[in-house]
Formats: sequence, structure tokens, C-alpha cells
Amino acid sequence: MNIYTCLRLALCFSAFAIGVKLYAGEADVNALVVQSQNYLDAAPAARSNLTAKLAAVTDINVIDSVMAALERSQPKAWTNAAGELHDQPFCHPALAGKYEEKIFYFVPDEYDAVRPSGLMIYMHGGGDGHTPLAPYINAKTNGYNPRVHLDGLDLILAVPTAPLEKSTARWCVPRADEYLADVIKECRYRFNIDRDRVILAGHSMGGFGAYHLCQRLNDRISAGFAIAGHWSCSDFICMRNVSFAIFHGENDAVAPDTPGQRHRPRFTDIAFARSAAEFMQAAGADVLFVEHPGGHDYTGAESEFRRCMEWLAGKRRNPYPRELVALTPRGWSVNPRTPPTPRSWWVDVLETGAGAIEYEKITRTGPILSRQETREEFEAQGFELIKAAVPHAGRVTALNRGGNVFELKTENVETLTLWLHPDMADFDRPVTVKVNDREIKFDIQPSLLSALNSYERSGDFGLVYYARLEIQVHLGSVILGIFPATLRS
Repeated sequence: MNIYTCLRLALCFSAFAIGVKLYAGEADVNALVVQSQNYLDAAPAARSNLTAKLAAVTDINVIDSVMAALERSQPKAWTNAAGELHDQPFCHPALAGKYEEKIFYFVPDEYDAVRPSGLMIYMHGGGDGHTPLAPYINAKTNGYNPRVHLDGLDLILAVPTAPLEKSTARWCVPRADEYLADVIKECRYRFNIDRDRVILAGHSMGGFGAYHLCQRLNDRISAGFAIAGHWSCSDFICMRNVSFAIFHGENDAVAPDTPGQRHRPRFTDIAFARSAAEFMQAAGADVLFVEHPGGHDYTGAESEFRRCMEWLAGKRRNPYPRELVALTPRGWSVNPRTPPTPRSWWVDVLETGAGAIEYEKITRTGPILSRQETREEFEAQGFELIKAAVPHAGRVTALNRGGNVFELKTENVETLTLWLHPDMADFDRPVTVKVNDREIKFDIQPSLLSALNSYERSGDFGLVYYARLEIQVHLGSVILGIFPATLRS
């Protein structure tokens, strides 16, 4: 056997060995995908036999592969169906039969399931009526219709029925958070949706919902759109990373006996839009405020409405914003009974103190609003902006300085979690966290378990983080609950 034959045999053996290694690696990843799905499907008490195995997976490339495979394996029923799809039930295997509410879809002719499109969820108005056709009517009626402005924007329009509850603010009831998250899930099951181009819009009662749910689901969306809406008590600083358009008629409220116009009380007065825009701009949010000369709909202001739609369609979510404010609770009308909102991108507020946080509040002055009010009563009404202290609220201002340095300022927060991704920090170097006046350095390690747990926070594969650090703040001191990390002296 000559030297060339020996070299050929050596090369063949090396290629065979590499092939076996690659095959084994692929098999390992496939096994981890199965174990990860079993972990996600299992009840917490039944997970103990998988926890250690998943925590031991620390290679970022392997975690990337497993999470990508899990996302690809999610159920899909994509078709190229276009046009109007009326009265559609929830069909996702995990949602079928869960809701009585239906969804109306308007799919542009150019939609192609091969590539992802943006999604606009449009919350209809109509108050406490339970009319099943309310979504269809509200999205088709002239003066309320976003559908005619979809051309060329690469957006699918989904118009779900508001939660079927007796309320004039049905998009703001406690179960609306889960319901809207499930609407997103259903839309991604039916269509190829770009998870970073989800817009949450609403008119009138749906505008209440836009002010409310764009705060509560702020890390799930790219942008929000409040049309002729209303808010009461909020801290709009939590909207810093959400692009938000406000579209409101100067003459939304109409005094009784106004010639040629129908009386409309100040339920959605222009004062709500002006004050919200001012607070958002002061908070550093990306805001487009359009005040048109019309009334409660946008008749006569179609070109301005189209400008808003184009502005919104160009926005994308950043899952790793450099700066954020995590706030709990948050919404359109925060009070001591408002459900908590612990999650905000890469920070969770897990436990708050006994103190309070101040929110912005808009209050009415003068006579009570009524459809039977007189012109004199209407003209005597007004609005006042005040501060409102909300007990047990908590706020974290978080900043990624770059260079593996993070700064956290806490207000009435006792326990929080910091989530990290390779796009945010170099896991091969120590990470410095400055909490209030204390600085801590630590080594942190990614794990598949942390990635899975981060996915469970939101059900969104676009909000997955590979490592976490639990921080306890007590009376100015900082105690680190390391998971999985090593504290440096």
C-alpha cells in the first residue's frame, strides 16, 4: 500500500468519523427537542426528572437549535386563503372550544404563506352589547373601517369579538390579557405571521383596550393604535419601547342642541388623547399624535388615518431593548384591584413592597356626564390631571449599558428577575449589575432550562432568554439568588 492510498484511507476515515459525530449531534438535538416539549407539556410536579438534564445543556448553539426546532414544530394550518373570512372560531388545537367569541379576518390578495406578514388586531367599539356581528360591522362601516387602508402594507387584519361580558370596557376586563394573547396565537396558527410585526389597534371601546392592552402586553407587540379612546390612571413610561399612534377627533364630544350634529357626551373627549400623547412624549416613547377636525369617527380625515396606518406598518418589535421600564400593575385605569403585570421584556417584577407608586390620573370636573345632560351642564364640564398613589405597585428602570454592564433602579420592588440573551451580553465574561447604589459582578451560564422557562413567561419564541438572575432588594441592600450564576467577590 503506497502513501497516497494511505492518505486516501485516512481522509475517508476522518470524513466517516466527522459524519458520525454530526449525526450523533443531530440525534442529541432531536432527543433534547423531545425532552423539552415533554417538559413544557408536563405539570410542574411531573418535571423533576427532566429539570437536571435540561439545566445541564449550556452550549448556546445547541440551545439555539432546540428552540428553533420547537418553534418549527408548533401546529400550523397555513393556507393562501385571501379576502374576507367571516365568523371564524378558534381552531388552534390548544384553543378549540375554549372561546365562544369569533374572529373576522381580512386577508390581502398578495398574502403568501411562504413568507411572514404583519398582523393588525383591531378591537371594535360598541359598549356592552353582545352583538356577534359587532367586529364585522365596525370594521366595514365607513368612518370606522381600517380595512380600506390595508393596501400595500403587508398586513393581515384580524377583528375578534370583544370578551362577552357585561361591561362598557370589555377589552379591559381581567381575562382580556389571556384572550388577546390567544388571539395572537390563533392568528399565527392560521397564517404565517411575523412575530415582530404585531399591531394592536382599537376604536372607541376598542380604544380603551388599546390604551390598556398595549401597556399590559407591551413586549408582545410592535405598535399600538388608539382611535377615539379613553384612559383614566396610567404610567405611560412603560410604553417607552412601543410605537404608539393616537388618532382622535377634536369634536369627538358634541354639546346638546348643536345644529346639524348629534349630541355625544365627553366619554371619549379629545382631552384623553392630548394628555396621553403628552405623557408618552415626556416618557420618551415613539408617538404619532394626529388630532383631526372631525368627530368620533374619521370621516373627512381618511388621508391622515392612512398616514397612521403606514407609520404603524413600518414598526418592528425589539425583543432586547437597551432600556425599559418594568411596571406592575399597568393598564388604562390602574387601581388596587388591577391584576399584576410582572413581565416586561427582560425584567420580571416578582414581589413588591407595602409602599405605593405614583401614576398619572385624568379626572372629570363639573356635572356628571349623561346622555340627558343639558348644554349648560356639558359646557361646565372639564378635566384635571393629578397624581394618584397606587399601593403595592412596583417599578424597575433597567438599562443595558453595553460591555456586560446592567443598571437597575427599583422603586417599591423586593424581588425581580433579570433575563439575559447572547445578543445582550457576552456569557464568556463576567457581568456587572448595578442595583440602586450597589454593584455586583458575577459569572453567568446559559441553560436550555432557562430558555424554556423564559418561553413559558409569554408563549412567544421571540421573547426567549438563555440565562436568569434573581435579585432580592431589602432596605437598600441587595441579595442575589443566583440561577445559574456564580457570584464574584
